[in-house]
Amino acid sequence: MKNHRKSLVRKIISIIVVVAIFYFLLGTLFANYQKLSEHRFEIVYSRLIISFVLLLFVFLFNPLAWVRILNEMKEEMDFQKAFSIFYVSQLGKYVPGKVWTYIGQVYLAEREGIPKERTLISSVLFQLISGVTTVYAFVISLLFWEKLSLALTILAFLCFSVSCLILLRLGLLDWMINLVLNRLLRRKTVVKIGANTVIYAVSVLMLSWMTYGVAYYHFVNSFYPIDVISSVSFTGIYAISWLIGYLSFITPGGLGIREGVQVYLLNLFLPLPISIIISLACRIWLTVGEISVALISLVFVMKRQQMRTTERNIS
Repeated sequence: MKNHRKSLVRKIISIIVVVAIFYFLLGTLFANYQKLSEHRFEIVYSRLIISFVLLLFVFLFNPLAWVRILNEMKEEMDFQKAFSIFYVSQLGKYVPGKVWTYIGQVYLAEREGIPKERTLISSVLFQLISGVTTVYAFVISLLFWEKLSLALTILAFLCFSVSCLILLRLGLLDWMINLVLNRLLRRKTVVKIGANTVIYAVSVLMLSWMTYGVAYYHFVNSFYPIDVISSVSFTGIYAISWLIGYLSFITPGGLGIREGVQVYLLNLFLPLPISIIISLACRIWLTVGEISVALISLVFVMKRQQMRTTERNIS
């Protein structure tokens, strides 16, 4: 009964937060309608198409990193299976509570012969490495913020880089991973991940953010002109807003939280109405990409299910 009440309260709070944020964003756009009408927004369809193609390419990197982590745990999975499992389960993030993504991933991977616990551990490892890489992408983007002191930015970049190396070399990363896993599994778990696997995963995920930055540059330029330097800064802003939204347990998929953080930081560079438009347009663009990839993945999953059913009937 208490759990039901807590769940109900969370849902109500989630709805209130999302409504409040979007009420502010859309209300601000409406209040600035006159100023916005002075801008002649013209959609450059060639850039929009290029941005979407590149965005779809971005989705190839996450399964690569996940497969490498599974290999570190002595589990084998081909890329197509990993791709379909990863993105079908990602639909769970649009349901309140972060657990549904993990449940979906564990369920689908088990059908491919991967033990539940191994899948859960690999998923947690991936999310931790992804989180660190996202912060790293944001820190790198700070080097291109003209309003910040270059010396202080470089110092912050070096400090973060050295801290990550220390975590890796002294085994502190393993300690952090086991701490998280022990809380999730509610029992003592000892997991060690090789430095080469961490470096590989970070490199792949950094390539993902770089590709996303190029896609983002073309997407924004399809309706509002920005230069290359600004696009690097804006990509970093999206990265940190995505992470904050992901870590937020209030709203599904970071809905509203991500947009609020993104608008706040973009407003340091752009007029508030333009920042809101870019943030909302980016959410739509990315959601269309995620749904497209999820549908493709779902087709792969259904085909494999049909093949298993056919094989059982034959035998």
